[in-house]
Amino acid sequence: MTPRKVIFISVPYTDEDPEVVDFRVRTAQAYFMHLLEQGHTPISPVVAGHFMVHLKKPTLENWIGYCNACIAASDELHLLDVPGYTESVGCGFEVKEIEKHNRNHYLIDHQTFEVITVSGTDGA
Repeated sequence: MTPRKVIFISVPYTDEDPEVVDFRVRTAQAYFMHLLEQGHTPISPVVAGHFMVHLKKPTLENWIGYCNACIAASDELHLLDVPGYTESVGCGFEVKEIEKHNRNHYLIDHQTFEVITVSGTDGA
């Protein structure tokens, strides 16, 4: 059995089109379950926070603090390659944050959940 890892799931969230947001949330949920079924401990602010932001939207400062704490607790970061990920300020921030902890980050195909690239201590 592979050792259990705490994996932060990075995926863009914000978009003017609610269907795009819904697609991103559903993709993050599916990947969350995929990791859980593999015996890992996934962390996803998108999965955890999507339904709560309708109750009260957190301040940017509180959201960044939450994400930073989640990233610090993670063994690695998996970035889903959904459309918009290269332009996402949040995803870029999360990758830089995991790099501060000298941990790997992986680009993940959002359809097959296969690793596309790895960067960090084990990669480029």
